[in-house]
Order: sequence, then structure tokens, then C-alpha cells
Amino acid sequence: MSLADVVLACSLMHGFQTVIDAGMRKSLSNLDAWVSRCYALPVFISVFGEVKMVAKALKPKTGEPPAKKEEKKKEEKKKQEAQPKQEKKVVEKPKSNIELLPPSDFNLYDFKTFFINHQD
Repeated sequence: MSLADVVLACSLMHGFQTVIDAGMRKSLSNLDAWVSRCYALPVFISVFGEVKMVAKALKPKTGEPPAKKEEKKKEEKKKQEAQPKQEKKVVEKPKSNIELLPPSDFNLYDFKTFFINHQD
């Protein structure tokens, strides 16, 4: 087993554990056989443990369908229209940590120039 085999087997491990199901492995029979042999090696098992290949691929988690989101937006607009208009409050944006620091007279460019040109 070469270093290239180890790298490729490790790269494919997450896919075989989550997405590449039995049906897809059937169409990739040579790859499946090679990966199975790699994952069965005692050295590989000692480092990664037993690699269990997924039987059924995981489905991506999707949010609400767009139609439901549009309905919720319409309902919110109706609620806002039904409520009497209120004065809009101006909310101050919180300052970042850099903006909260006091001003400094440190010149980074001069420091870099001095540091690079200075003899040890």
C-alpha cells in the first residue's frame, strides 16, 4: 500500500460513510472492491476503526419549501399593516473590537522596515 492509496482511501472515507450508498457502489464495483480491501487492512483499522459504509444515502437537509416561506411573509405583512404605525427607532450598530481600541501612534510600516533592515 502506497502513500497515494492511503490518501485516496482517507479522502473517500467520508463519502462512503454518508453518500455513496449500495446502489452507487454497485456501479463503481472496482472502486468499491479496492476501498473495501484498504479499509479491511489491520493498520487502517487500528488508526480509523472499522469503516461502516452507508446502506442508504443521507438526504440533504432542506428548509421549508419556498411556497410556505412566501405565505409566512404575506401573513407577517398583513399583521404589520393591521397594527398601528409606530415610530421607527434608530438602533445603533454595535462597534467592533477594533473600533473600541484607543488610538495608537504605532506605525506598522516603519516597524517592518526597521525590523527587516536591522542587523542581528
